[in-house]
Amino acid sequence: MVGQITDVVIIGAGPAGLQAAVHATRKKASVLVLGRAENSSIHSAHVENYLCVDGVTGGAELLRIGLDQATRFGAEVWAEDVLHLGQEGELFTVKVESGRQVTARTLILATGTSRKKLKVPGEKELLGRGVSYC
Repeated sequence: MVGQITDVVIIGAGPAGLQAAVHATRKKASVLVLGRAENSSIHSAHVENYLCVDGVTGGAELLRIGLDQATRFGAEVWAEDVLHLGQEGELFTVKVESGRQVTARTLILATGTSRKKLKVPGEKELLGRGVSYC
C-alpha cells in the first residue's frame, strides 16, 4: 500500500478498529489497519458479554478472531505505531515507526481507551484473576 492511495486507514487494532476494517473491506474498499492488537485494553480482559462470541472467554482470542476476519476479507495490518499524521487537501498521510508512509482517502481513529488504574499493590498481577475493569 506504500506509494498508492489507500481507501481507508484505520488507526487502532482493537475491537472498534477491526470491526471498521471488516465493514470497509466488505464494501470492497482497500483497508490498512495500524496498531498492535496486544496493546488493546481488551487484550487481557475476560470476555463473556460480546454479541455472537459465545465460547470466547478472553480478549486475546476475540482480537485474534477479529484480525483473522479482517485479513480474510482483504484488510492489510501493520503492527506499528503512528508517528505522524498530515492532510493535504482531501487526502491524509500517515507515517509509521518503520518509516513507511501511506496516503488515504479516509482516516478512522479507533484508538480505544485506557483503563483507570487503582494504583494499589498487586493490581497488575491480579488483572484477570480478581481485578477487572468494566
